[in-house]
Amino acid sequence: MKRQKLSKALRKHQKTKHFIKSQLINKNGAVCAICGQPIKDMKDCTIDHIRPISKGGLTIIENCQLSHKKCNQAKGSYWDDKEYEEELNR
Repeated sequence: MKRQKLSKALRKHQKTKHFIKSQLINKNGAVCAICGQPIKDMKDCTIDHIRPISKGGLTIIENCQLSHKKCNQAKGSYWDDKEYEEELNR
């Protein structure tokens, strides 16, 4: 029973990630928000939280952007409060 609940939660999480990625592509195109280069393969793409989850950020469209996996890993949990506020006001 516990395994069933886990797999349901995992499927829901995967659907949410796919939905957010597609919304971000519709909003900004398939471009890395960190380096500005095109994202050629969606397997190399990740959801970058503008305000990191570790600093209270939520997984909502307004707090997410697409980035290359390498770019996102290099950014880590860096967060510029002023830049985040400007992004929300766009």
